Amino acid sequence: MAQHRFVITTLCLLFLSSGITYADSFCVKNGVRVNCPKPTEKTAGTEKKTDTGKKSQTPASKPRSAQQLPKKEVLSKSQLAMRDAFEECIRYSTSEDPTTRVLDFVYAELEKREASLFDMLLKKLNIPRPNRGSAIHHGHEVCLKRAFGIKIYQTNVEIDADRYAKFEVLDIPQIEISDTRISVGRRSIHRLVRPWVREYLEIFARDYSEAASVRGHDGISSPKLRATSMIRSADVQNELVKIGLSPANCKHEFLCSSHTTGSAIDIGGNGLTKLDRKWIESRLVADQKERKIFFIIEDSHYHLFVLPPTFLGEN
Repeated sequence: MAQHRFVITTLCLLFLSSGITYADSFCVKNGVRVNCPKPTEKTAGTEKKTDTGKKSQTPASKPRSAQQLPKKEVLSKSQLAMRDAFEECIRYSTSEDPTTRVLDFVYAELEKREASLFDMLLKKLNIPRPNRGSAIHHGHEVCLKRAFGIKIYQTNVEIDADRYAKFEVLDIPQIEISDTRISVGRRSIHRLVRPWVREYLEIFARDYSEAASVRGHDGISSPKLRATSMIRSADVQNELVKIGLSPANCKHEFLCSSHTTGSAIDIGGNGLTKLDRKWIESRLVADQKERKIFFIIEDSHYHLFVLPPTFLGEN
């Protein structure tokens, strides 16, 4: 009888131990009541056991290449030419002498372009070029900005912080300032220029006014020079890029407009006579040969980058 009880007890224990499920609140192991172990799963992409005891393959996470990645920016042919011109130019800048060899290179290249057969033909026919700008010219202008170590202002707050230390207000009587496209909040900033820019414009505007009679004007009817654009932050510049008003995207240094340094100014051409334009362009060419400025003639204005008198090391 005792032997039968031992057999029955053993069978019961075996039955209970073989019927363990994870839904049970407790398990029996070796005749002892214990807590059930929690189920474990391996990481994705590896095998795991199912409730039926069979093995199944969990799907692995998608590789990064298959996930949605930001699109790689593709530069245009013109932008690539700007980059190449900038990189070729900036190699001439060294820590010992950041500017001299860069200036020699940039103005030598400018003379080569001006001496091209096309330019010579236009000059011979007395036909002014409608646009002196090019991708190479832009790349070299950005190179000059970098070589002189001129700071690029990222925000209007930065410009405002340096308002009295590094800028002057453009309040020259012979130059009027166009604020038509400038928001009210930016107009006081818009009138700021670097000291060397103001000094150059004072002399330029004075000579322009004194030559009024030569251009067929009396002292009253002579049109004023019109400043249409001066300092603007990189943030504002990128806004202009987004709406298609400028290609000079400050996302890339070799594209970023020199207006972000306060060392550039646009002089409007509207309202000027042919004699006015001829005087202005002749003077700009002469000043460029003396390495005072680096300029282009754009559709409705003259873009001037005025070189600082010495290396600044701000950037």
